[in-house]
Amino acid sequence: MANDQEHNRFDINNLVGERALREIYLPPFEAAVKQGGALNIMGAYNRLNGTFMCEHEYYLSDILRKEWGFKGFVLSDFAYGTRSTHNSIRAGMNVEMNNRKYYGESLLFAVQNGEVSEGRIDELLYEKLYAMFTVGMFRPDYARFPKEIVHSAAHQQIALEVSRKSPVLLKNEAGLLPIKKKTKSIAVIGSNAQRFPNYESYAGEYAYYLQGGGSGRSYYFTESVISQLAGMEAVAEKGQKIQYAQGCKTPYEGDTSDDAILLDEAKATAEKADVVVLVTGLNGFVESEGMDRELAGLPENQVELIREVSKVNKNIILVVIAGSFIDLSTFHNDIPAIIFCPYSGEKLGQGLAEIIFGQHNPEGKLSFSYPFTASQYPEASIDHGPAFSTSGHSNLYEEDIFVGYRYFDKQNEEVLFPFGYGLSYTTFQYANLGLSSPEMGGADTLKIVFTLSNSGKVAGAEVAQLYIRDVEASVERPLKELKAFQKVYVKKGESKEVEFNISKRELSFWDVENDTWRAEAGEFQVLIGSSSKDIWLMKSFEYK
Repeated sequence: MANDQEHNRFDINNLVGERALREIYLPPFEAAVKQGGALNIMGAYNRLNGTFMCEHEYYLSDILRKEWGFKGFVLSDFAYGTRSTHNSIRAGMNVEMNNRKYYGESLLFAVQNGEVSEGRIDELLYEKLYAMFTVGMFRPDYARFPKEIVHSAAHQQIALEVSRKSPVLLKNEAGLLPIKKKTKSIAVIGSNAQRFPNYESYAGEYAYYLQGGGSGRSYYFTESVISQLAGMEAVAEKGQKIQYAQGCKTPYEGDTSDDAILLDEAKATAEKADVVVLVTGLNGFVESEGMDRELAGLPENQVELIREVSKVNKNIILVVIAGSFIDLSTFHNDIPAIIFCPYSGEKLGQGLAEIIFGQHNPEGKLSFSYPFTASQYPEASIDHGPAFSTSGHSNLYEEDIFVGYRYFDKQNEEVLFPFGYGLSYTTFQYANLGLSSPEMGGADTLKIVFTLSNSGKVAGAEVAQLYIRDVEASVERPLKELKAFQKVYVKKGESKEVEFNISKRELSFWDVENDTWRAEAGEFQVLIGSSSKDIWLMKSFEYK
């Protein structure tokens, strides 16, 4: 928790207010425990308000176990997560990973000398055994599943669904997408469109070209990976000719002497094509565990590739593969169609091609606000100061509760693409917002219904979003906050009634003085929309 940067990752102290922790940083963990039934939580490297996470009794025991009812076990992040024996044991950290520096002989010595009780060891061991029994680790057949089960057709189908549903259509001028059947010549350009040169010898079964590095990487069954180029070739209609050009070197290839030749080849290929699919982005060599990205934009040779190709062909579909925001400011106005594609697994090429050729209607939405440039983010978003232990310098979370779209709302600042944004090949209409009551009491649940209609020409999915605004509060609150969302599949010409239910918790802020969630009496607004900026429906109610 509050583990948001890699600079000084082993030696940083993050100062975060209690309200921000409760409203922003703790809820995902709370949901994982209460709704998802999580049985294992990892303690991060960082200090939080002066205490290492793996020694933080307040979070590991008071909140995680006593308040949320967590029954599983906590383990430390590798190598440097554990910093002590006594403090970690007292906090409730069950397992030291990946060695026994503090939980080996040091722990045995502490128990033998009565510094740590055997009863405490039994408690921590029980929690780990509980998780192991719950997931069946003591069954005779555990961990002996053959490949046909762990990588079965059903599992690969899930991977394909992820690849279809993850990409976000950001821009589609003049209906360039999907590619029409009458389009005969398609140029696929970009080093991210296929497996990197020397892929097998360099990375083994790591598919670096479609994922981040470090803990962001995964092993793949090599034969199951579908590259973007392979997906395009497989999905293209009969008679549609696809030609490929690399365009520029990949980031791990230090020698860029051939970039000029590759660029000329790409321009020649693009010039002869009806449409260009330009596959750019990052990968496990550029963004990885252990390092923060140096730049918010694409590698310079990719930016040059985009600029030069756009000079010879205006019908460009730009695919940007990355784990987070990419600065598009220098060229996005010149590109008619843009797809942001998060790392979406081994079938990325297949799902992406199905979207590009119209076999699947894009349904992804942005999980972050997409500013025009990185300069729009708060200046202190990333701390570049010295290590805490040698300087006493701490990293202050100055945004407090105003993170992401909440920050841009507060600043009244426009962004390129707002939180929750994503286009479709069809259009949707929102209407008929109704509330179960014009007022809501402390124990009540408010039912919210509205009609979602597909007014376009094809079936599609819309992620309807519910935001709540506290009109007048005794503390500063965001202009609006996402409280629920729902993906709804709607056929062409069809209308569906969508229902949300909210409770007191969705109206509450964390009352620091009284150490509890608090909903104040007064007027609230229900806001329904397709993104944080595109609000279609609004209705007020009274909380008493």
